[in-house]
Amino acid sequence: MTPESIQLAIAEAVARIAGIAAPAPEADIYLAGFASTDALELLVELEETFGIVVRDEQFIESRTVASLVGLVQDALREVA
Repeated sequence: MTPESIQLAIAEAVARIAGIAAPAPEADIYLAGFASTDALELLVELEETFGIVVRDEQFIESRTVASLVGLVQDALREVA
């Protein structure tokens, strides 16, 4: 997967789960309207979509689509 396709998938997931417009890569998703109650659903979706395991502490610190892309890419490297 390319970084762009990962970014698009994450932005679309955030938007769908939170019922908001897809956030810009560097925008804080929580300030854009993503609720902390949405986080578990996003975490599960990322793990299922990409076939990865994400460490909770890293996920909690990721507040932008761009940081989530980096998190997914790191996890994909660990799986490979």
